[in-house]
Amino acid sequence: MPAHEILARYKKGERSFDNVMCTGAQFDGVTLAGISFRNADLSFSSFDTADLTGADFSEAFLDWSSFRRTVVRRTKFDGASMKWCALNEAIVDKTSFRKADMSWSIMFSTNRNNADWTDANFITCAFDPSEITAKGIALHPDQIEKLKSRIPYEIWLRIKFSLQTVAMRFERRAELDVSRSSYATSLVKAGYGAGAGMVVRQPKAGAYTPGAAYTITNPYQTERKKTGSYWG
Repeated sequence: MPAHEILARYKKGERSFDNVMCTGAQFDGVTLAGISFRNADLSFSSFDTADLTGADFSEAFLDWSSFRRTVVRRTKFDGASMKWCALNEAIVDKTSFRKADMSWSIMFSTNRNNADWTDANFITCAFDPSEITAKGIALHPDQIEKLKSRIPYEIWLRIKFSLQTVAMRFERRAELDVSRSSYATSLVKAGYGAGAGMVVRQPKAGAYTPGAAYTITNPYQTERKKTGSYWG
């Protein structure tokens, strides 16, 4: 079912679109409050800045979809496949991701504490750019090439550009870290390092760094717990 038909029927009052197939759709900036996409295939779609308050995406296929700055208050993603999704700056409030698979997704500047993460797979989900490592970036070229024959070319280009942007941000951060490291080393050699009135800070472990992961203590709170090595 094409996106324009879904929007037209929604405008007329229809709310149930369970099991539909609508891949590569554009729903940017639209209001779809209360809509039901249970078990629907919406992979490669964009919901940027949309209002999905009270929507139900349970068991839906949403791989490679974008939810940047999207309102997902009381939205259900229970059991959904959300691999390689982007939810940067999404407005999360009482959102349910129970048993969702969010492998390799990104959620920069998103308040994840207002969501239910029970049994969700988000070990390799990055909540901050600092949690992305070289190993994760190295997966991008292979993944994007696998998609080339599966989706329309314009959608493939959009995804490729998005991944390249993330890679460039990572490279700039890595260059900055090297520069800071060299500067710190020069300070130590000059007698201004640790033990000389200066505190040398160690990088914090992130979700994608060695020895760090998330564990759920209650449905609306996450805390760090060292359990093994993931991206790093």
